[in-house]
Amino acid sequence: MSDPIMKEVVNAEMAFTEDEIMRRQYAQREKALRDYRSDMAEARREEKSFIAVNMLRMGMDISLIAKATGLAETEVELLRKKLP
Repeated sequence: MSDPIMKEVVNAEMAFTEDEIMRRQYAQREKALRDYRSDMAEARREEKSFIAVNMLRMGMDISLIAKATGLAETEVELLRKKLP
C-alpha cells in the first residue's frame, strides 16, 4: 500500500479485530444503543396511548384522536373499551 493513511486505517482495523476486549466493548456499546432505541420507541408508544386516553375522556372523536396521535382507529377503539 502506497497511501500512508490507508495503511494506518488497515492497521487500526486489524488491531481492532484481533483485540478481544475491544470487540467485546464494541458489542456491548452496540447492544446498549439498540436497547436505548427500543426503550425510546416503547416510551413514544406509551405516550401516544396516554394522550389518546386523555382525548377519549374529553369526548373527542376516535378518527380525530387517531389522526392526532398517529395510532390506528382500531387501537384507539381498544383503548376506549378499556376505559372505566
